[in-house]
Amino acid sequence: RYREIFPTLVLEDFSFRSYDFMEHGYDLALWLSPVNETRVIGRKLSALQWVCCASPTYLAARGEPKTPDELREHSCLSHLHLEERDGTWTFLGKGPGETVVQISSVFVSNSVLVLRKAVIKGLGIALLPRYSIEDDLKRGALIEVMRDYRAPSRNLMMYLPERRFVPRQVRLFIEFLT
Repeated sequence: RYREIFPTLVLEDFSFRSYDFMEHGYDLALWLSPVNETRVIGRKLSALQWVCCASPTYLAARGEPKTPDELREHSCLSHLHLEERDGTWTFLGKGPGETVVQISSVFVSNSVLVLRKAVIKGLGIALLPRYSIEDDLKRGALIEVMRDYRAPSRNLMMYLPERRFVPRQVRLFIEFLT
């Protein structure tokens, strides 16, 4: 609907450092990880639920992990810069506190879409946002594993350059998103 109102608006998907959008001349960026950059202002749009999943083909060949510790014996497909320390996944579940597990990443990407395709193809186990795989889970292309554990939700953030003037089109787009 927003594109109908502002047909000249250009939405582009780039995978670069979260604050690079300013150097490229873009007005805002959507990002999953916290940005430690003083030149940007962040605003939470949503909390995303994450799911640990694999394809039926992968699980038939390698077995299904029941606990986070069992992930060490599996091929994992990880999202670059999702955790503070790449190569670790955090879970909440049985018992108090968090379980942080060091995973063996056989495939790494900073794109949820690329990771989704890789996990469907049976390359390993992935931790993906539920919205991106909900249909795959319903039709059986992916299976949620370790149902007794869950990954902490992560915030989808909108970042804007710190400046006094925000163009009208950008202000309206921000209102549309929020």
